[in-house]
This record gives sequence, structure tokens and C-alpha cells, in this order.
Amino acid sequence: MSEITVKRSGAKRRSQMSRAQAKAAWGLSAPAIIIMFLFMILPFFMSVFYSFTDRRLVLNPNKPTKFVGWANYIKTFTNKNELLHLRRGIYKLRGTIVKNTIAIGMSPFLMNLAACFIVIFINKGLKEYDGDLAIGAFGIVNRIVFLFVMIVMGLNQGMQPIAGYNFGAQQYHRVNQVLKLTIYGATAVTTTGFLVGELMPELAVSAFTTHEGLIQLSATGLRIVVIFFPIIGFQMVTSNFFQSIGMAGKAIFLSLTRQLLFLLLSIILLPLCWGSAGIWWSMPISDLTASVVAGIMLYRQFKIFKTHGNKLKVEN
Repeated sequence: MSEITVKRSGAKRRSQMSRAQAKAAWGLSAPAIIIMFLFMILPFFMSVFYSFTDRRLVLNPNKPTKFVGWANYIKTFTNKNELLHLRRGIYKLRGTIVKNTIAIGMSPFLMNLAACFIVIFINKGLKEYDGDLAIGAFGIVNRIVFLFVMIVMGLNQGMQPIAGYNFGAQQYHRVNQVLKLTIYGATAVTTTGFLVGELMPELAVSAFTTHEGLIQLSATGLRIVVIFFPIIGFQMVTSNFFQSIGMAGKAIFLSLTRQLLFLLLSIILLPLCWGSAGIWWSMPISDLTASVVAGIMLYRQFKIFKTHGNKLKVEN
């Protein structure tokens, strides 16, 4: 076989490997892209479109939707009775509002920042104890788990304005009601993820790869990661709940304790005894401990709500 033929066959194999890697990358990214499109991008463009029409939340079959152009915007921003309308002095920043805005947004910011560092530690540990294949397995497990986490994040975003408005109006029974409904919905979602991860992990991870070794490693990791997944919905909702009612300090505390205190310590300490298995087990252990802390804080907050509610009844 000539040298030219060998070079051509080598280039062909590299090209085939590149295409296979590209397909694998799209396969890993596709679920997140689809969910992001359905729950974020599509609703945004739909809301923009409907803002130029007279469409209402409750549709009237006898009154079809009509295009009204800029009429809704003009009516809103020129009406002095509206909360948001154009007037002098509105472009000047107010320190109190800016401070509260930063405080509320600081919790998700720090949580995402901490998550980035945590992924670095997880990848480093998996590579050290189990090689590159374990990093690929974690990527697959993380994508599957994130599918359900994103749905819970959507529920949290729906709860946030309702809880915040009723908390400001001192309608604590409504705050409790929307919190309970969100917890029920989030728990149902994460329980579904738990059942998928425990009953059919091979089927779930096989959607991302055909490599037998990677499927087995990913399936094992998925079973471990989702052991306490049913209570993760509760922990996520509780953290977002404190953010919704303006208690940014408690929301930041819950976010950072799970990521930096429980998870990071587990990632550092557990592998010393159990190797790569310790890294996988650090995730459900941090989920459990963070959920216990969230439950204690929420219980104390409910007692405060109950006290305020009784005071309002006495005053009325």
C-alpha cells in the first residue's frame, strides 16, 4: 500500500470521526435547545406578536382577534392611571430600587456562578479517578437531569410574581396556597425524573450515545444522581420562594449552601474513600442535606406567616 493511500485513508477516518463527534454534540445539545425554544424563545415572540393585537387571556369566540398596531403601547404609556407610564423624572435611578433589584437577582447569579465552578471540580475529579469516559457520562446525566430541572424553573417563574404580589398585599393564605401548588407540581416533575432514572436509565442515556461502555457508566451514574431527586423540586421551589418575597439573604443562603458547602465538600472528601463513586454520590447527598435545611427554613417562615395572619384577624 502506497504512502498516499495510507494518508488518504487516515484523512477519511478523521473526517468520519469529526462527523460522528459533531452528531454526538448536537445529540447532547438538542434536548436543551428544544426545551429552551419551547419555554423561552417561542413564548417571548408570541407575547410580542399578541401585544400588537386586542387578544385577551380569556378568548371570546364571538370576537375574533384583531391587529391594533401600537394602540396597546400608546394607551398604556400615556395613561396616568397606569403604574408604568411616561412622565418626567422616570429615567433617574433610585438607590433603593436598584439595591433591591440587585439583591433579588444576586441569588440566581451566585447559584449559576457556583454551578460553573462545581462542574469544573466534578470534571477534574472524574478525569482523575475514572478517565475521559466518566466525563462524557456526567455530561449525559447532566443533560437528562436538566430536562426536568428546566421544567421546575418554569414553575418557579410562574410562582414568583403571584407570591410576591400577595406577600406585599399581606394575603398570606394565598402565598401559602401558591407555594403548595408549586411544590406539588415540582415534586411531580422531579418524581417523574426519578422514575426514569431508576427504572429505565439505559434507555434514557442511549438517546445520547451508542457506545456500550459509556451507556453502562452513564446509567450507573444516573441511578445514583436521581436517588433523592423527588425532593429536589421542593428545595428549588423553596429557594425561589424566598427570592420571590424579597428575602434575598435566605435565597442566597439556600443556593450557596447546596453548591459550595454541601456539594463542594462532598466532592473533595468522598472521593478520598470511594474514588469516582464518591463524586457521583456527592450529588444526591448534597441534595438531601440542602432539602433538609430548606425544609427547616420554610417551616420557620410558615410559623411567621401564621403569626401575622392571626394578628390581622384580631385587628379586623
